[in-house]
Formats: sequence, C-alpha cells, structure tokens
Amino acid sequence: MSQQDSTGIASFSLLIRPGREAQRVVYLLANTSYRLSLRTANDKASLPDNQLCCSLQHISVADGWYRLWLRVRNLLPEWREVSFPFFLVKVAGRAVNLKCLPSTAALQLYETTWSHYTQVKDYSRWIEEQEPALQKRRRANQPGVENTTLSAKVYFLLPLASGSCLDGLRKTLTSLEQLSSDNWRCILLLARKGDETGEDEQKIRSLLVSSVVLSQQVDLLLVAEGALGEILNTGLELQVIQAPESWVFPLLLGDRVASECVEWLSRTVQQAPDCSVIVADEDRLTVDGRRIKPCFKTAWNLDAFLSGTGTGRAVLIKASLLQQAGGFALGMEGELPLDALLYGLMLKLSAHVDLSASSRNLPVVLLHVAESADQHSAVFKAKVVNSWLETRQYSAEATPVSGRSVRVRWEVRAPEPMVSLLVPTRDHVEILQPCIESVLQRTDYPSFEVIILDNQSNCPQTLAYLKEACLRDSRVRVLRWDNPFNFAAINNFGARHANGSILALVNNDIEPLNSDWLTEMVSQACRPDIGCVGAKLYYPNGRIQHSGVVLGVGGVAGHVDRFAVGNSTGYKQRLLRVQNISAVTAACLAVRKDLFDRVGGMNELQLAVNYNDVDLCLKIQALGYRNLWTPFAELIHHESVSRGTDRSPSKRVRAQNEAAYMHRTWGHLLDRDPAYNPNLTLVHEDFSLRVSDDCMRQLSTRYP
Repeated sequence: MSQQDSTGIASFSLLIRPGREAQRVVYLLANTSYRLSLRTANDKASLPDNQLCCSLQHISVADGWYRLWLRVRNLLPEWREVSFPFFLVKVAGRAVNLKCLPSTAALQLYETTWSHYTQVKDYSRWIEEQEPALQKRRRANQPGVENTTLSAKVYFLLPLASGSCLDGLRKTLTSLEQLSSDNWRCILLLARKGDETGEDEQKIRSLLVSSVVLSQQVDLLLVAEGALGEILNTGLELQVIQAPESWVFPLLLGDRVASECVEWLSRTVQQAPDCSVIVADEDRLTVDGRRIKPCFKTAWNLDAFLSGTGTGRAVLIKASLLQQAGGFALGMEGELPLDALLYGLMLKLSAHVDLSASSRNLPVVLLHVAESADQHSAVFKAKVVNSWLETRQYSAEATPVSGRSVRVRWEVRAPEPMVSLLVPTRDHVEILQPCIESVLQRTDYPSFEVIILDNQSNCPQTLAYLKEACLRDSRVRVLRWDNPFNFAAINNFGARHANGSILALVNNDIEPLNSDWLTEMVSQACRPDIGCVGAKLYYPNGRIQHSGVVLGVGGVAGHVDRFAVGNSTGYKQRLLRVQNISAVTAACLAVRKDLFDRVGGMNELQLAVNYNDVDLCLKIQALGYRNLWTPFAELIHHESVSRGTDRSPSKRVRAQNEAAYMHRTWGHLLDRDPAYNPNLTLVHEDFSLRVSDDCMRQLSTRYP
C-alpha cells in the first residue's frame, strides 16, 4: 500500500522478520518512483544490507484479487466465512459507501491486515482510531442484549486516608459523574483516628454538595483507621451487604472509571447471569491524564495466576460472594496495596466458587489507574500461593523468582511414571543424531524410553546410526513406519507401541538445554486437571520459537512472542510464568497416554501435517482439562528443517484443506481464544493491538 512522503515519492512498507521470507501484494503505478523501507518486527534491530534479498514478481489482476481475498479471509475474523465471489460483491458495496473504486476498497481492506499498532508507541493512536470501532462491533455481536439497565447497583468503594489529595478525589468523582447510567453508588471511606473529624470531612462534604449528581449518589462514611481490607469490609458491611445482588468495585484515589462502565457490566451480566466475578481491561494514567500501558487480560487462568499474573485492579465482585468469603480481609500481617489485596482475594474466592465458570473477562478498558499496579513482590505472592496449596493439600511448593514471578514445583511421586518419547524421523542423520544424543545425555528424569519412528529412511548413514543407537543404549528402540509422511499417523502408531503412561511427542530437531526439562513437563502432566504440556523452545540463534499457541493468530493458530529475544520477559512477564494456554506445539509436548487415547489420538485423516497438535489440545481441553505451557523446560528447535515448507501446489492445497477443517471444527474458539484478549492482534505474533476493518486508512494514491 503506497503513501507519499514530503518529497512526493510514494513508498510502501513490508513487515519482515530475521531469517524469514515475507510477501505482500502491492499496486505500483506507472511512471512512479518507489522506495523500499525495511524494519524488524520488534522495531529494535536493523538488518544488514548483505542479509537482504528483495524482488518483485508481476501477477495477473485475477491472481491479485484472489490473494487479497485469501489474506483478508484468513486474518480478519469478520471475513472468515466470506467466499471469493461474495468477497467481490461485499467489496463493491464498500466501494459505494466509501465513494471509491472497488479495487481501492479491496486494497484498503487488505492494508488493515498489515497495520501494526504497538502498545508502547501507538496506544494513543489506537484509542482514537480503533477502540470505538472495536467496541461498536462488540456491541453488535451481542444481539440478545437489548436492555442495558442493570437490575442491581454497582457500589464503588473508595478508601481515603487523612490528608488525602482533594484533586485526586475530584478526578475520580468527576469520572463517576459522567457514567452513562445512574444505577450506582459510591461510598467514600474516610479513615480517622479516634473521634477526630477535622478539615478532611468538611472539604469532602463541600465537594459533594457542589454537584447534584454527587450529592445524590455518593455517601461519606467515617471509619476507624486500619488495614485496607478492614476498611473496605466496613463499607461492605454497612452499605453493600444490604443488597447482596449488587456489585462491588474498589477504587483508589485518582482512578478514573470509563463512562460506559455500568452499561458494559450490564451487558456481561445479561450474557452470563451466573457469573460472580468480572475482570475488565485497564490502563494507566500519566500525571497529565494521558492513557498509557494498557493491560489486556485473559479469561481466568489459574496457572498463570499461581505464577504471579494477577487480575489487576479492574475487578468487580458480587456482594453475595464477598459476604460468603468473609469480605476483603486476608488475615495476613502488614499493610497491603489494593492490587495485592485483590491477588490474595481471588484465591480466597476460589475456595467458594469455580472461577473458571463463575468469572468473566470483559475486554473493554473500564478503569484508568492513577498509580502503578502490581507493587507487591514475588515473596508476597509465593506466601499467598503456598497458603492456597496447603489448603488444598497439594504436594507442591511456590518460590519467588524473577522479581514479581512465582514458580510452583509440583512433586512427581515415586515410582516415577515411565515416559515414552516419540521421535518421528526420515533421513537427516545430521539433525537426528544431535537430538537423540542430547536427550540421552541431558535428561535427568530417571524413567523414559526413546522410540524413533522411522518414516522410510534410506540414507545409509541414518540407517547405520539407528542400528548403533539401539545397540548402545537400551532406552532406545526404532519402529519402522513404511507409509507416506503423515505426522499424525506416525505419532498414533508410536503411541500404540509405547510402554509409558506419559507420552512425550518430540521432533527430531530438538535439543534440551536444561537437564530437568522432562521432570518439569512430567510434573505438570501428572496433575489430574492438566492435559497437554508444552515447553519453551528457541531457535538456534537464541530467539523464541514457541511459548504457547494462540488460536486465530495468522488465520488458524500462531506462536505468540515468536522471534522475541531469548531473555525477554514477554507481554506482562508471560515468558517467565507457567500458564494455561489453549494449545502447544507437538514439537515438544507431554500428555498422559490415557488422555491421548481417550480423544482418539491425533487426527490422521483431516490433519496429516498441520494443526494436528492444536486439534489434539482442543479435544483434550473440551473434556475439561487445562493445557499448559511452562518456561522451565527449555529446548532448541530447528523448526521444520527435515520436513521443508509448504510451497508446492499440492502442499498448498493440503494446507488449505487442513485450515478449512480447523475453521469448521473449532471456528468458535479461533475467534475468541480464552487465553488471549480480543483487543490484541490476530495478524502478528507480538501482542500488538488489534485493528478493526471498519477503520479504513485513507490512501494518498489513486488505484484503478
């Protein structure tokens, strides 16, 4: 897509990554100069000229239209079911609305799939250009929600200390004044020592009487000085508990609530009337009131929570549940900030309700936080998590790691279960041998076997190595699969011959980095509520290859944080934390054999090569198990070295058929992965911001 700079020279951008080929359609006008600008995916590195190779290939008009449709259909969920003929019809309709030619409308639509809004540099622009359109579409996708009046009130609890900043209070109350619904009340909890009242009360009451809305909707309560949980409980007991069906939203001085907060709460409750906890998105406020640092959250993610990923501050809780749990107080010594209190409170609430069923993620920014959140340390988190583990009598221990993160080590009870490592291969001994040798030498788990699944190798060196490996180490055996390549069928064949109660699917281009990698994966896979377990995989150059698979990214599923620097912490420190994820790659995947068999193994009919691992994970997840990714099992992955790429026409057709099967079978999840947030991109793998196709960037160049 071309644009003109100050010199009048049109240019277009192409997003590329180190070591990867990138292609895109561009329309070039005759007699026009073009400049090619290159940047890396993370905007932090430059590519040397001697590592670049650029070329232009002429394609027909028909092929161009087909490619536009294919990318738009794959990457924009709202266009996913649109056939090519209907695409032409819809684009013609858009052209009429935009008062432009159909080709211009199609190119504009195509351009949205290349738009890249980073959370740091482009958040303000995203708020202005994209957020309203995404919220509008979200409302349109709630056809059953008509009346947005909430039957129960929302109670905002705002604790105030003696000498509180009146300006911060004014900002918070002003945001409440602007709420689109009047079905709320705010309780100001002014802490005092003894019987003192002082100037604080007078100033606050003067502020309240200055506004008709505030004088009617805001109550001021004088409470005894104490810990934050005790102060909030006072407000809960004196006011809110009289209406158990109401909702409680604790705030801090200077916080600002989005004007449509009550409306969105009502919409969520109507769609999920049984929910008792709602966690919304939030961001931070600068001193001058600018919104920065968005925090886009997932659905309830227990293992991420146990690893230190809290809910943030935008949390609404039903009063009846708070009453059942004994309120906000945690019974822990010392003063806790609100985000720490909420972290402990969520685990406390989990003793009374199943948060995976009773909580909802509301992907709308409802709170603009005045002060930095997540101030509590990993030491505090580990203490809370250990208390939770002890209450449930789990054989596990939480320890603080990496500043604000926690690692939970789950015990593998003796005798350790046998693990069968299934390694499909064909020739390429230069890849296979380092894999097998590194597994044998760098794995301290005591009970495992390596089953090499030989898919018609004919290389003499490979055949000699297979024979030698079996003779040298009794843990190794070779099974011959004398059929055309079918990754799913090969692994199913291996599983039928496995002796272990745990299966570990391992590519032949994997090399462990830490000796306890298999111990970590087995300890997670043995947990009764866990399904598939994935590892942290690196490219040979040290960049991230796999940190979990997110549904919908790239059309079907993508590896988020791929190509990130190996030691980076990732979005909200996710690369440091165990977390539940919808799917993990079979390049290194552990699962109990009984679960693998229960879902019929991998789909070898419709998914011979691609997405069979994602499909396996989703089948197991559909049974009620949580899939999981751990950063504490680290391996190198020479991705697809031995298999190659899907470039031939026949392979492309097969890949398209496999993608179509995934859309037919799991389409409802591909559009809304519970381990992801709909405000985040489905185009890129870097947690950048989502772009709505309703926001069309105006082009400075005419198209035919």
